Amino acid sequence: MRLTVPIFFAYFSIGVVYGVIFTHSGFAWYLAPLISAIVFAGSVQFVALSMMSEHATVFAVIIATVFIAFRNAFYGLSFLDRYKTGWLAKSVLVFTLVDATYAILTANPPKQGLNDIKFCLSVSLLNFVYWVAGTFLGAVMSCWIPEFDALKFVLPAFFMTVVVGFFLKSRQWHAIVAPILCMVIAYFIWPAQYFLLAILFSIITIFF
Repeated sequence: MRLTVPIFFAYFSIGVVYGVIFTHSGFAWYLAPLISAIVFAGSVQFVALSMMSEHATVFAVIIATVFIAFRNAFYGLSFLDRYKTGWLAKSVLVFTLVDATYAILTANPPKQGLNDIKFCLSVSLLNFVYWVAGTFLGAVMSCWIPEFDALKFVLPAFFMTVVVGFFLKSRQWHAIVAPILCMVIAYFIWPAQYFLLAILFSIITIFF
């Protein structure tokens, strides 16, 4: 489907990177595509991998995952009427509803005379396949790719991406200054779990 071609280049490429980094982190290669198929959340997977490599607790990984993936709940609320179909198809649509899929479906509302559920399933499953296939290829190719210490940059890069994105939407300076200060403070308070603390501090500062 032509609408998903840009997503292919993004998801497949990033999936390859995830597969390589995952395997270089000391985990079995086959677990990379398995996790991608079960979780299917790029940002969550990169952050969780970075935290696991730093020996973070399971509780810390779960809390970070909840905060990062919470936005997906709002995606689903906007598609309650559109996803009225059988339980199996609905389960697949809900599981595969990620940022890119949401963007495509929002830009292409239901059209009279077309099977919208089939269209939604096609977009969702193609994006899913792109991500898992990229992860699989990256994991398999990792033995031929020199190791590089990329995980140290994953958490800060992800954090800054979220902060800048929120600032561009709100246009309020405290939205970008407060999270940066929170990350610095969290790092000095608890270096091993600074990312989790930074998320909690940022939410409290911005929203309360």
